[in-house]
Amino acid sequence: MSPDSLAVTMDSAITELKTLLGDELSLSTEWAAQATSRFETAARTVLAREKPAVISDASRIRVMALCLAAEALRLGGADLSEKFKQIAAGITWLEARYVGSDLPVEVIVLALS
Repeated sequence: MSPDSLAVTMDSAITELKTLLGDELSLSTEWAAQATSRFETAARTVLAREKPAVISDASRIRVMALCLAAEALRLGGADLSEKFKQIAAGITWLEARYVGSDLPVEVIVLALS
């Protein structure tokens, strides 16, 4: 998954999970609704790359994404679960780039005419 598509994937995953959870929350799904809201707040600026993926934020976002992946799978959303796992992997990559353990391999070519 492209890091540039993480914010779009997050929006899609959150919408799908809210639909899966429905309007009537039980004790077993109330935590997921609250976690979804907190996940969205924590992840939005980092995944949109408006804020760096510092270790503390990245760890929190990664754990929430994996918990939501497990909840989605429990509710029968295997594809949705994969989206949250992809987000967790993407935030790990962004964090590695930020701390310098994964060095850039891109090349920018400037051409003058």
